[in-house]
Amino acid sequence: MANAIITSKEYCTGKLDIPHVFCLHPSFAYSAGGYEPPFRVLTDAGISFSYFEHVNSDDVYERMKKIAPRYVFVCGLRQIVDPRLLRLTAEWENRLYSPSRGFIGFHPSDLPDGAGLSPVQWTILDKANAATVSAFFLGDADIDGGDVVTNRDFPAP
Repeated sequence: MANAIITSKEYCTGKLDIPHVFCLHPSFAYSAGGYEPPFRVLTDAGISFSYFEHVNSDDVYERMKKIAPRYVFVCGLRQIVDPRLLRLTAEWENRLYSPSRGFIGFHPSDLPDGAGLSPVQWTILDKANAATVSAFFLGDADIDGGDVVTNRDFPAP
């Protein structure tokens, strides 16, 4: 059931247990600009983390396979996450995602209607009074095409 909106209550009740965080290595991120490493926040929260230079490396794959997380939050890297990583969930659940496990991404639009390129620019060009951010399960076919977990509106300036 692609692009179904499912309330977050179906997914999480209470605090998330975050076993490990993989972060883009700052030396790579700084060259792209606009990135602040989260190591201070993670250290203060007592969450273990490791840096990667290439999210699709064998090391990231093997570590993620060993950790077997329920949810993987992908922030700003969806376009480079190899389907091999996404399919790890299928090894654990016999399907790509489910209410109890999967890779969750974020998109600055009201999915499924706002899927595609330049959602922020379209919000501005349309002179919208509000903008939306959507959380959705990553699928391996369409870049913004998995089931929507939740959408949240906020006033546009």
